[in-house]
Amino acid sequence: MLPRVNFFTWISLWRVPTIRVMINLARSDENWELEDSLCKLMFKPILESNHPEWIALFPEVNICTQEINLLHNMQSQKYFLPVFENVLYPRFSGFYNVIFTLQSSPRTFTRLYDVTVWYTREKKMGSDELIDLKEQFRPPTLLECFASKSKITVQIHVKSKLLSSIPVKRSKIEKWLEKSWVDKDQRLSNEKLHKISESMNKEFQHKDHVSIVTPLE
Repeated sequence: MLPRVNFFTWISLWRVPTIRVMINLARSDENWELEDSLCKLMFKPILESNHPEWIALFPEVNICTQEINLLHNMQSQKYFLPVFENVLYPRFSGFYNVIFTLQSSPRTFTRLYDVTVWYTREKKMGSDELIDLKEQFRPPTLLECFASKSKITVQIHVKSKLLSSIPVKRSKIEKWLEKSWVDKDQRLSNEKLHKISESMNKEFQHKDHVSIVTPLE
């Protein structure tokens, strides 16, 4: 039996976007949080379900862009928090809601899957033009996923963690999530360096095999 995926975002638990979800998105602050009693009530159908249930959560809240990343890092420096290059500083409230509810429920949720997705772009088809480094790792738009002039590679890294290994106290949960994001950011930086090195090696190999033909005297 295939599991059902439930998204927990913007004070809503949903499977398909609805008008209510859109209204909550417009009204809610990025640091939204539910009271424990309301959270248990919201998750009750999942906790009592006989069907396999998955819960998806996005701690970054926003889409990571260069502009938003810059603003996040300015705030992080102000409060002496880690500065990230590839991700946004995570929001703890929604994550705490989920962990607290699942750890205190009779139904057994055993694992958390930490998913990291990144994208790399190749040269435009039929072009020898080098691609800018910022452009090379820019996430594609939905339209580009279906009609891109350049090859886009999607890589997904999944790390399984025992739910029981996550601390119970809020302050420790915050530190745990922060450390996970530090590791995630480092992983993405390593992948970028590997890709850049790989691209440079290909360029040098291509140049080594170029033949120069001159006209006969």
